[in-house]
Amino acid sequence: MAIEFAAGQLASLSMSCASYLGSGHRIEFYGEDGTLVLDNPGGDYMRGFRLFYGKRPAAALTPFRSMTRSTRNIRTAASRRFRGSPGASSTLSKAAPPVRPDFAAGYRVQQLIDAAQRSHQQGVAIDVALAAADEERRR
Repeated sequence: MAIEFAAGQLASLSMSCASYLGSGHRIEFYGEDGTLVLDNPGGDYMRGFRLFYGKRPAAALTPFRSMTRSTRNIRTAASRRFRGSPGASSTLSKAAPPVRPDFAAGYRVQQLIDAAQRSHQQGVAIDVALAAADEERRR
């Protein structure tokens, strides 16, 4: 999926549950001056995640501490460790609003998934801001 945010940033998304010998669970963020990678090459959805970062002018990604400790959800532990690590404040903004999942956020995610499916079926780009407004008007 190709994504363009309202402010002009571009993103791409690839997902598969059936990629034979795929790269595993991996989320990559790239910016002009830095990179952040959350990676799990194994098949366990909860354990085996590794977190890497790189900030210009580094020549390679730097790993954070191992994420193999047993916990309820290792992905949450990874983000907590990253937030308190050296260099994190210059990589991510501490002013970011806290994440509070709720019904409205889940509903918005479903709207985005539906828009992606319509885009694929119709072969056209879907403006998700307009799609959400249209749905609100239909209620």
